[in-house]
Amino acid sequence: EVTAEVTADAMKKGHKEGRKEGRKEGRKEGRKEGRKEGRKEAAAEIALRLLTKKFGPLESNIQNDIIQKPLSALEALAEATLDIASLEALNDWLSRH
Repeated sequence: EVTAEVTADAMKKGHKEGRKEGRKEGRKEGRKEGRKEGRKEAAAEIALRLLTKKFGPLESNIQNDIIQKPLSALEALAEATLDIASLEALNDWLSRH
């Protein structure tokens, strides 16, 4: 009977610690994902602002294509904006990345 109580208490304590650790890990992962998403949104905003300044208002399909790109492509696009000379060249670049 005492052994059953000790075992039950140990199981409760282990379960509680496991939940605590899981929540901690979940918060950590959530913050990491949030930072990554924030960097992606910022990179998209920079690329869109640079391209709009260079070519004027962009068509919504071009804007949407840019927003959907992964972070690495958005960072490359911000740099490539210096070399992209036309909307046709921009569309070519977007189709390749």
